[in-house]
Amino acid sequence: MSETAAREAVTGLTSQPVDPLRYNSKGTTPYETAYWAMSFIKPGTRVLDIGCGTGSVTETIMRERNVEIVGLEPNPERAEAARGRGFAVINGIYAKDVPDHHGKFDYILFLDVLEHLSDPSAMLTEVAGALNEGGCIIASIPNVAHWSVRFDLLFGKFDYVPLGIMDATHLRWFTRKSVIRLFEASGYHVEQIRNTAGEWMPQYRRTPLRLVPRRYRGRVLDQLGRIWYGMFACQHIILAKRAG
Repeated sequence: MSETAAREAVTGLTSQPVDPLRYNSKGTTPYETAYWAMSFIKPGTRVLDIGCGTGSVTETIMRERNVEIVGLEPNPERAEAARGRGFAVINGIYAKDVPDHHGKFDYILFLDVLEHLSDPSAMLTEVAGALNEGGCIIASIPNVAHWSVRFDLLFGKFDYVPLGIMDATHLRWFTRKSVIRLFEASGYHVEQIRNTAGEWMPQYRRTPLRLVPRRYRGRVLDQLGRIWYGMFACQHIILAKRAG
């Protein structure tokens, strides 16, 4: 395990190593994070991706939506991987002087980031100064009310894992209602919400859904999420604007 991975391992929560490069998916798989985030972004705009990780999703958005994009990533190993994808990356945490050096943005992304912060509301409030007039926040946040978490709780299990809804590095947990409450308390109005299908989740390999051809699974889960989002939404994808 690298030194960075060792720093990210959460002692006593998971016995498995927490790889700093674990979130490195590519493509625009229908009904998943990049797919829905891109649906909110207008071509030719400016985007700040806070917590861009290795830049896999950032690169896809830059290519597919033809946007000018800046990534911000505190982990040096992930930041270096993101730079290799051909866009500007700040290695560090968000600071109020970011718009002074890089200008303001039409969209600020928090893709699987807010749940890792001790005070996500403070971050949402702080970045408001980096948005252009009419600019939006786009965030993906895991749904702790997902059926897989509920099922484990029935048997007294609340086990952390290296990635996914029960990622051992998560500090905050959200349902759809608490996500909306977070944004409203931080001075935003939630314009739209989408749900990711989570077809990649290993739990589905042990359900009847494994019998559905893979090319149809995402569509099936998307429909289930529309009908019963509390149970089947893997993540909530939020589009929010400053209130007032």
